[in-house]
Amino acid sequence: MIKKQDKQMHQVLKNFVIIFIPILIIVMILTSLYVRMNIENEKSIIKIKQMNTAEIVNANVKMIFEGINSDGSIILNSNELNLFIKENSVTENRNEVIRMFSNIGSNKKKYNSIRIINNDGFEEIRVNYQNGKAQPVADSALQFRGNQYYFLEGMKLDAAQIYISPLDMSNDNNGNVKLENSVIRFIIPLFNENNEKKGMLVLDYLAQNLLN
Repeated sequence: MIKKQDKQMHQVLKNFVIIFIPILIIVMILTSLYVRMNIENEKSIIKIKQMNTAEIVNANVKMIFEGINSDGSIILNSNELNLFIKENSVTENRNEVIRMFSNIGSNKKKYNSIRIINNDGFEEIRVNYQNGKAQPVADSALQFRGNQYYFLEGMKLDAAQIYISPLDMSNDNNGNVKLENSVIRFIIPLFNENNEKKGMLVLDYLAQNLLN
């Protein structure tokens, strides 16, 4: 009786193995395929998200550059600037340029400063922007920038060219990066009606606006 039960149990186990093992293999294969498909699907989703993010970033950067180019064109084509370049010793013309820079900076709220640097590397006009307010820099506080890399690059430019600097990081006293004061500099050469270079326009664009 015991032997008969053992034989029956053995047959049951044998049948179980014969039936279950193939099923188990099939399930494992299907599970592997499912997991692989899910992984590939996740990769696709991530790739699509990355593509969408890249498109957004590219669109944002393009809009920023178009805006800066527009501001630069307004300044370059203005009567105020052209008169200043022609007769920069006239105080009235200088004040008109300062007023224009102040209006652009206050309205846009995108710049750390807008400047004119002459061929000798000295700032002739500088308007800073803090807390949404324009602050023209006094003559006594204007600085020499002739040893700065962006000035040297700007002096190489021909008409209708523009130099875009790397990100200039600003640090506090502890060496921590202050993004709110970090800038990307846009350098546009200035030429008079005789095609003589008369310095450069420097737009110090606040880097934090790239994240907005």
